[in-house]
Amino acid sequence: MEYVRYMTDVINIDDCQYLSRGTVKLVFAHPRFPDSVIKVINPKAVDELGQFARQSSWKKKRKLGIYRYFQREVEQYLRLCRAHYSIPTSTFPIAIPRGFVQTSIGLGLISELIRNDDGAIAPTLTQLVAAKQFSAIHAKALETFFQRCIDLHIVFGEVNSAGLLFTTTRSAEPQFVLVDGIGEKNLIPFKTWSFEINKRRVLKVREQILSECGISAPGN
Repeated sequence: MEYVRYMTDVINIDDCQYLSRGTVKLVFAHPRFPDSVIKVINPKAVDELGQFARQSSWKKKRKLGIYRYFQREVEQYLRLCRAHYSIPTSTFPIAIPRGFVQTSIGLGLISELIRNDDGAIAPTLTQLVAAKQFSAIHAKALETFFQRCIDLHIVFGEVNSAGLLFTTTRSAEPQFVLVDGIGEKNLIPFKTWSFEINKRRVLKVREQILSECGISAPGN
Protein backbone atom coordinates (compact mmCIF):
# COMPACT_ATOMS: atom_id res chain seq x y z
CA MET A 1 0.00 0.00 0.00
CA GLU A 2 2.89 2.36 0.73
CA TYR A 3 4.26 1.77 -2.77
CA VAL A 4 0.85 2.48 -4.33
CA ARG A 5 0.57 5.73 -2.39
CA TYR A 6 4.01 6.82 -3.55
CA MET A 7 3.12 6.09 -7.15
CA THR A 8 -0.17 8.05 -7.01
CA ASP A 9 1.11 11.09 -5.08
CA VAL A 10 1.94 14.29 -6.95
CA ILE A 11 5.69 14.85 -6.58
CA ASN A 12 6.84 18.40 -6.01
CA ILE A 13 9.79 18.88 -8.37
CA ASP A 14 11.16 21.56 -6.05
CA ASP A 15 11.87 18.77 -3.57
CA CYS A 16 13.86 16.74 -6.13
CA GLN A 17 17.56 16.95 -6.91
CA TYR A 18 18.21 18.32 -10.39
CA LEU A 19 20.55 16.06 -12.37
CA SER A 20 20.72 17.09 -16.00
CA ARG A 21 18.80 18.16 -19.08
CA GLY A 22 18.29 16.85 -22.58
CA THR A 23 16.95 18.45 -25.73
CA VAL A 24 13.52 19.17 -24.22
CA LYS A 25 13.57 17.22 -20.96
CA LEU A 26 14.74 17.96 -17.44
CA VAL A 27 15.99 15.09 -15.31
CA PHE A 28 15.65 14.82 -11.53
CA ALA A 29 16.54 12.20 -8.95
CA HIS A 30 13.46 10.32 -7.79
CA PRO A 31 12.94 11.32 -4.13
CA ARG A 32 11.80 7.85 -3.05
CA PHE A 33 13.45 5.37 -5.41
CA PRO A 34 17.25 5.88 -5.43
CA ASP A 35 17.82 3.81 -8.58
CA SER A 36 15.40 5.88 -10.68
CA VAL A 37 15.14 9.32 -12.22
CA ILE A 38 12.13 11.40 -13.21
CA LYS A 39 12.11 12.95 -16.67
CA VAL A 40 9.80 15.92 -17.24
CA ILE A 41 9.29 18.15 -20.24
CA ASN A 42 10.78 21.60 -19.66
CA PRO A 43 7.71 23.69 -18.72
CA LYS A 44 9.26 26.83 -20.20
CA ALA A 45 8.65 25.38 -23.66
CA VAL A 46 5.05 24.27 -23.08
CA ASP A 47 1.72 26.07 -23.52
CA GLU A 48 -1.41 25.62 -21.38
CA LEU A 49 -2.69 22.79 -23.61
CA GLY A 50 0.41 20.62 -23.25
CA GLN A 51 1.83 21.46 -26.66
CA PHE A 52 5.16 23.06 -27.49
CA ALA A 53 4.48 26.78 -27.51
CA ARG A 54 6.58 27.64 -30.56
CA GLN A 55 5.44 24.82 -32.81
CA SER A 56 3.45 25.34 -36.00
CA SER A 57 -0.32 25.01 -35.73
CA TRP A 58 -0.45 21.69 -37.58
CA LYS A 59 2.05 20.09 -35.22
CA LYS A 60 -0.08 21.22 -32.29
CA LYS A 61 -2.82 18.92 -33.56
CA ARG A 62 -0.85 15.86 -32.46
CA LYS A 63 -2.89 14.15 -29.77
CA LEU A 64 -0.08 13.39 -27.34
CA GLY A 65 1.49 16.85 -27.57
CA ILE A 66 4.67 17.13 -25.52
CA TYR A 67 4.28 13.58 -24.23
CA ARG A 68 5.07 12.00 -27.57
CA TYR A 69 8.70 12.14 -26.35
CA PHE A 70 7.72 9.73 -23.58
CA GLN A 71 5.77 7.60 -26.05
CA ARG A 72 8.89 7.15 -28.19
CA GLU A 73 10.97 5.84 -25.29
CA VAL A 74 8.29 3.50 -23.98
CA GLU A 75 7.37 2.23 -27.44
CA GLN A 76 11.01 1.48 -28.26
CA TYR A 77 11.38 -0.49 -25.04
CA LEU A 78 8.16 -2.41 -25.69
CA ARG A 79 9.35 -3.28 -29.20
CA LEU A 80 12.59 -4.66 -27.77
CA CYS A 81 10.70 -6.71 -25.18
CA ARG A 82 8.35 -8.05 -27.84
CA ALA A 83 11.25 -9.02 -30.10
CA HIS A 84 12.88 -10.88 -27.19
CA TYR A 85 9.71 -12.38 -25.77
CA SER A 86 11.11 -15.91 -25.82
CA ILE A 87 14.50 -14.86 -24.42
CA PRO A 88 13.81 -12.16 -21.80
CA THR A 89 16.68 -9.79 -21.14
CA SER A 90 17.16 -6.58 -19.21
CA THR A 91 20.48 -5.65 -20.75
CA PHE A 92 19.32 -3.52 -23.67
CA PRO A 93 21.65 -0.55 -24.26
CA ILE A 94 18.93 1.96 -23.40
CA ALA A 95 17.67 3.17 -20.02
CA ILE A 96 14.65 1.16 -18.93
CA PRO A 97 11.39 3.12 -18.49
CA ARG A 98 9.73 2.20 -15.18
CA GLY A 99 6.43 4.03 -15.16
CA PHE A 100 4.82 7.44 -14.85
CA VAL A 101 4.18 9.85 -12.01
CA GLN A 102 2.39 13.17 -11.72
CA THR A 103 4.66 16.05 -10.74
CA SER A 104 4.17 19.73 -9.96
CA ILE A 105 5.25 20.55 -13.55
CA GLY A 106 3.39 17.87 -15.46
CA LEU A 107 3.61 14.16 -16.10
CA GLY A 108 6.98 12.57 -15.36
CA LEU A 109 8.51 9.44 -16.88
CA ILE A 110 10.28 7.30 -14.29
CA SER A 111 13.40 5.77 -15.78
CA GLU A 112 16.45 3.76 -14.78
CA LEU A 113 19.30 5.70 -13.19
CA ILE A 114 22.65 4.72 -14.70
CA ARG A 115 25.46 4.66 -12.12
CA ASN A 116 29.18 4.02 -12.24
CA ASP A 117 31.16 1.75 -9.93
CA ASP A 118 31.32 4.21 -7.03
CA GLY A 119 27.56 4.70 -6.95
CA ALA A 120 27.62 8.17 -8.50
CA ILE A 121 25.78 9.05 -11.68
CA ALA A 122 27.61 7.56 -14.64
CA PRO A 123 29.65 9.99 -16.76
CA THR A 124 28.52 10.91 -20.25
CA LEU A 125 30.65 10.43 -23.34
CA THR A 126 30.86 14.22 -23.53
CA GLN A 127 32.29 14.39 -20.01
CA LEU A 128 34.78 11.59 -20.59
CA VAL A 129 36.17 13.28 -23.70
CA ALA A 130 36.27 16.73 -22.08
CA ALA A 131 38.18 15.33 -19.08
CA LYS A 132 40.57 13.47 -21.43
CA GLN A 133 39.59 10.19 -19.78
CA PHE A 134 38.38 8.44 -22.93
CA SER A 135 40.42 5.25 -23.26
CA ALA A 136 40.58 2.03 -25.25
CA ILE A 137 38.02 0.52 -22.86
CA HIS A 138 35.57 3.29 -23.69
CA ALA A 139 36.31 3.02 -27.41
CA LYS A 140 35.51 -0.70 -27.40
CA ALA A 141 32.33 -0.14 -25.38
CA LEU A 142 31.22 2.60 -27.78
CA GLU A 143 31.69 0.39 -30.83
CA THR A 144 29.80 -2.39 -29.08
CA PHE A 145 26.98 0.04 -28.27
CA PHE A 146 26.49 1.09 -31.89
CA GLN A 147 26.69 -2.49 -33.14
CA ARG A 148 24.11 -3.64 -30.59
CA CYS A 149 21.81 -0.80 -31.61
CA ILE A 150 22.07 -1.98 -35.20
CA ASP A 151 21.52 -5.64 -34.33
CA LEU A 152 18.59 -4.90 -31.99
CA HIS A 153 17.05 -2.39 -34.42
CA ILE A 154 17.05 0.42 -31.87
CA VAL A 155 15.72 3.58 -33.49
CA PHE A 156 17.47 6.88 -32.80
CA GLY A 157 15.67 10.18 -32.51
CA GLU A 158 18.12 12.95 -31.64
CA VAL A 159 21.11 11.10 -30.21
CA ASN A 160 24.28 12.90 -29.14
CA SER A 161 27.28 12.27 -26.91
CA ALA A 162 25.60 13.86 -23.87
CA GLY A 163 22.92 11.16 -23.94
CA LEU A 164 25.41 8.27 -23.76
CA LEU A 165 26.43 7.24 -20.24
CA PHE A 166 29.30 4.87 -19.47
CA THR A 167 28.99 2.28 -16.71
CA THR A 168 30.88 -0.78 -15.53
CA THR A 169 28.21 -2.00 -13.10
CA ARG A 170 25.08 -2.58 -15.18
CA SER A 171 26.24 -5.79 -16.85
CA ALA A 172 29.25 -8.10 -17.02
CA GLU A 173 31.00 -5.82 -19.53
CA PRO A 174 31.63 -2.06 -19.51
CA GLN A 175 28.97 -0.42 -21.62
CA PHE A 176 27.45 2.79 -22.91
CA VAL A 177 23.75 3.26 -22.25
CA LEU A 178 21.52 5.61 -24.21
CA VAL A 179 19.31 7.70 -21.92
CA ASP A 180 17.96 10.36 -24.30
CA GLY A 181 16.93 10.69 -27.93
CA ILE A 182 15.37 7.23 -28.05
CA GLY A 183 12.68 6.22 -30.53
CA GLU A 184 11.14 7.10 -33.88
CA LYS A 185 10.48 10.83 -34.36
CA ASN A 186 9.27 10.87 -37.98
CA LEU A 187 5.59 10.90 -38.85
CA ILE A 188 6.23 8.11 -41.35
CA PRO A 189 8.35 5.59 -39.37
CA PHE A 190 10.75 4.48 -42.08
CA LYS A 191 13.49 3.58 -39.60
CA THR A 192 11.09 1.42 -37.60
CA TRP A 193 9.91 -0.34 -40.73
CA SER A 194 13.30 -0.94 -42.34
CA PHE A 195 16.33 -2.58 -40.75
CA GLU A 196 18.62 -1.23 -43.49
CA ILE A 197 17.36 2.36 -43.24
CA ASN A 198 17.78 2.25 -39.48
CA LYS A 199 21.26 0.76 -39.80
CA ARG A 200 22.32 3.65 -42.04
CA ARG A 201 20.91 6.12 -39.51
CA VAL A 202 22.81 4.52 -36.62
CA LEU A 203 26.05 4.53 -38.60
CA LYS A 204 25.52 8.18 -39.55
CA VAL A 205 25.01 9.14 -35.91
CA ARG A 206 28.10 7.13 -35.00
CA GLU A 207 30.21 9.07 -37.49
CA GLN A 208 28.82 12.40 -36.27
CA ILE A 209 29.59 11.58 -32.64
CA LEU A 210 33.09 10.32 -33.40
CA SER A 211 33.80 13.47 -35.41
CA GLU A 212 32.36 15.89 -32.84
CA CYS A 213 34.24 14.22 -30.00
CA GLY A 214 37.50 13.94 -31.94
CA ILE A 215 37.53 10.15 -31.59
CA SER A 216 39.22 7.96 -34.18
CA ALA A 217 37.34 4.95 -35.41
CA PRO A 218 39.00 1.59 -34.60
CA GLY A 219 41.75 0.81 -37.09
CA ASN A 220 42.36 4.46 -38.02
